[in-house]
Amino acid sequence: MLRANFLGGARLYWNGKVLSNFSTQKVLGLFCYLLDNSGQTFSRDKLMTFFWAESPEDQARYNLRYALWNIRKLFKENDSTPDPLLTTRSTCQMNLEFPHRLDSLQFLEFLEDLNTDSRIESLKSAIDLYRGAFLDGFTLKNLPEWEEWLYHRREELHQRFINATIDLGDAYLTGSQPKQAVMVYLKSLSYAPDLEPAHEGLIRAYAQEGKTSSALRQYATYVAVMKREHNAPPAREISKLVSSLRRGEEVSEKSKKEVEEIVFEELEAENNTDALITEPPSVGYSKGEDKVDELVFEDETDLNRVDEEEIAVIEELFVGRSSEMNDLLNLAEQTLNGNGQVIILAGEMGIGKTRLYNEFLKRISPDFIVGLGESEEVLASHPYKELIQILHSFQQNPKITINLKKELDVIVGKIEDFDQNDDERAAQNLQNMVRKWIVKLSEKFPVIFAIDDLQWASEAIINFFATLANDVKLHRLLLFGIYRKFDLGSEDYIDASLLRIARMGKLWRVELKKLNNEDTRQIISAKAALAAARLKQDDFDRFYTYTGGVPLYAIELANFLKEGKGDTFENPLLEDQPDFRKDSDRKIVPPLMIQIVQLRLSKLETDEVELLKHTCLTIGYFTLEFLRNLLTLDQDRLEQILVNLEDRNFLHHEERLGLLFN
Repeated sequence: MLRANFLGGARLYWNGKVLSNFSTQKVLGLFCYLLDNSGQTFSRDKLMTFFWAESPEDQARYNLRYALWNIRKLFKENDSTPDPLLTTRSTCQMNLEFPHRLDSLQFLEFLEDLNTDSRIESLKSAIDLYRGAFLDGFTLKNLPEWEEWLYHRREELHQRFINATIDLGDAYLTGSQPKQAVMVYLKSLSYAPDLEPAHEGLIRAYAQEGKTSSALRQYATYVAVMKREHNAPPAREISKLVSSLRRGEEVSEKSKKEVEEIVFEELEAENNTDALITEPPSVGYSKGEDKVDELVFEDETDLNRVDEEEIAVIEELFVGRSSEMNDLLNLAEQTLNGNGQVIILAGEMGIGKTRLYNEFLKRISPDFIVGLGESEEVLASHPYKELIQILHSFQQNPKITINLKKELDVIVGKIEDFDQNDDERAAQNLQNMVRKWIVKLSEKFPVIFAIDDLQWASEAIINFFATLANDVKLHRLLLFGIYRKFDLGSEDYIDASLLRIARMGKLWRVELKKLNNEDTRQIISAKAALAAARLKQDDFDRFYTYTGGVPLYAIELANFLKEGKGDTFENPLLEDQPDFRKDSDRKIVPPLMIQIVQLRLSKLETDEVELLKHTCLTIGYFTLEFLRNLLTLDQDRLEQILVNLEDRNFLHHEERLGLLFN
């Protein structure tokens, strides 16, 4: 069974496991489009225009053919597995006999249930399915037809959801179930804070519960929202409702005092354009749900469909880090209390820095607004690329007010237009604008400003990171730099910036150490349980020596054992190898990774090795057509090689593979 969850992101599960081996984002986008339009037949020409309009016709046709092949490859486990696609020389569509379930289509099916007896349950089921915007966070650039389709589909489903929440809330009120109505209206407001029917329904629900003070507080919130978002007075009907509530409700002396305070708050809100709304709690989300790329369990039935070994794999990826996690959570708590912090999370490749950061996001308060930028080893096309990524993530956060978003849109436009040849004063003015906006944001919400792979960041980004550290002292602002160490002298070029932060007394350096023997054994045992059961203590000691206590290498080694290739580690290549970090100026790739990849290379055909060489030379920026012409391979052989390399996990190793080809 294929389960596709498009409401709140793009998450696909095949037989209970995350499906993530699409060759490109565009291939995934094509599959999402076909899934959401199950039952429709598309001409190949339409799909070519939809996804590859910028390419010549021959290239677009080839790209579509390769994309369809890649989709089929993901599901074709054996001859009995039905084909997910039905294709001819000129058409393509989803195979309706292929077992699949799509939440966006289920959502619409529930809404179309007109049976009076089951209407409430159907509305409730539909609302429970809606976990966010359709394909939220999934983008394909420079595809105008895709973008137009995605915009209209997203708006359609969002509006259907909003209407459903109002219908269900009203039904609960009619049935004298105010507590249930409150939860539904709150969820509606978490997606549309200025939705007047939801505010009115919430006021009525609180009144029906006998909570006059809560109803009046909600009215004060509503007044502030309308003033802030639309500079408009409250609707006359809602004002009449509240007036009658004040006149007709018998309240205790304590309640009367509360009501007087609330009325005073209303008057203040009506005259204060900067009045804040206390955001309704987000219903149906777990902390950090959209921050991690791993298995996501929607409910207990999903959990039952995943085998025990896969559950163990999730747990083993986070061993031996409880002390560091406690330190990070303590610093997050200080930030919540207005005492901002700066964290540098450091360690060598594969030690688990990003994994720890993702786990940290799942455990902190959901009040945090998080922005993450990722530096790349290759020279970025824009000196503020990471900053633009962070600001884009802020733009997409539904908590941020309209006024703040308008200011941010202007700032982002100026940064994107920034020319690195502009004078230093222009750059300084730009940075000051961003700093002021982030500080203003931190006055309303606790903020995490994070940069991954800080060691590759441009000088402009490092200086901005250090300068922003000046603002953390009195604000709810947590700066987070994830830094890869190559050797002890690898951070010389940012030492000055780190020293500036350290002198403010706000720099916390969390250094990830290597795992011990027992932690490494846990990883191997969880990842390759059957093989590990046959190992002796001497075997684990030897494997610990190979991995050097690095989690990534323990996982890599466990994969070999799981594949039944334990004899690989008897190979002399692994014995007495020089430590490149000590005895050579080639200090980038750790020895074990070189040895593992060398072993894999020894099992490849000559033209497969040639393909890898050219891939490394082009540093990942290549096209299939370019490689095919470069190597004079026919299409079938190229596709066969790519499948082989993908199966061996070669295409995911980008750590300076050029060192392997002397």
